[in-house]
Amino acid sequence: MKNLLLILIVLVSPVFLMAQDADVVYYEGRPEIRRDGSRGVELDFGDAVRPGESVVTGRRDFVELDQAGGNIIRVSPDTVFTLREVERDGQRETVMTNTVGAVSYRFGALAGRQQRVSSGTVVAGVRGTEFTVFAGSDGSSLFGVDTGMITVESAGVEVDLVAGDAVQVVAGEAPGEVVRWLGPALDFSDWEQDRIEAFLDDPILGLERIQRRMRDFMDDQDAAYAVWQESTSELQEALKELERLHSEAEQQNEARDFQREVVEPLSRASAIASLNYRYYAVSSFSLRRHVIARMYVNMKTRYLTDLGNPLFQEFLALHGQVLAEFENRVVPQLTVLDI
Repeated sequence: MKNLLLILIVLVSPVFLMAQDADVVYYEGRPEIRRDGSRGVELDFGDAVRPGESVVTGRRDFVELDQAGGNIIRVSPDTVFTLREVERDGQRETVMTNTVGAVSYRFGALAGRQQRVSSGTVVAGVRGTEFTVFAGSDGSSLFGVDTGMITVESAGVEVDLVAGDAVQVVAGEAPGEVVRWLGPALDFSDWEQDRIEAFLDDPILGLERIQRRMRDFMDDQDAAYAVWQESTSELQEALKELERLHSEAEQQNEARDFQREVVEPLSRASAIASLNYRYYAVSSFSLRRHVIARMYVNMKTRYLTDLGNPLFQEFLALHGQVLAEFENRVVPQLTVLDI
């Protein structure tokens, strides 16, 4: 029965299983690829970065990736860039994410569906364009467009950016005012330092914003997981019926029809739901690892000689609550390879 299920998923979903890899064409320093929850291995020219994998750069590192169609992705120092997959409108798509750091994109003319990129807390839809995404250690984002147009969405509000535009988005809030994009004149490290100082001015509000965003991911995860449980249960029952039909010589035509009309749609639905709840669980984990952890380090550094400070203690209490909710709701949906 288990083998039959695996074979069916492979046979009925050839298009669904296609993915957008990115190839390493240039790098500086000693950047790494993190695969399957590993500690990371040094990347090399020609390495393929696949969905579920991350490129991690240090202070003196830089990576350039190419995709089919002429897309170019430039990963700046001190950045975590990840390819993730999710289902949208019945189709599997790759979402390019930098949870922290800076990434510049140059996309060729894209036919049909928009490419989507994310800062970890904010999503943007893209057609042929060139733009940069900053992702701060407080969960804030900055999108700046050199050519073309992107649509930035956060908290249910969309903003269109054209060449020369930029917008900053605080985690969990609607996009801010559209301003002039300074391009290379705006250094990520300066912007990031401003975001750290803004967080330290009101760390409780900063952590509460990330908590709300993570809860959004958790709610989406739980909804997708419920769909997966239901579709998988229905699939198991359908496979039992298919096995019964195959066992009767006179039922072979009925078995083929049942497989095509019932089993294959259920198999697709189960695979899609699994992809989605995993996407949201890993998105929460990324916030936990790269944003919340840095918030804690920044607070611990500031109050290292004043650990009894009331504000630091209040932060620690909220931090504990956030981690407890993460442990209860997200960790059960992760695998050893994620961690």
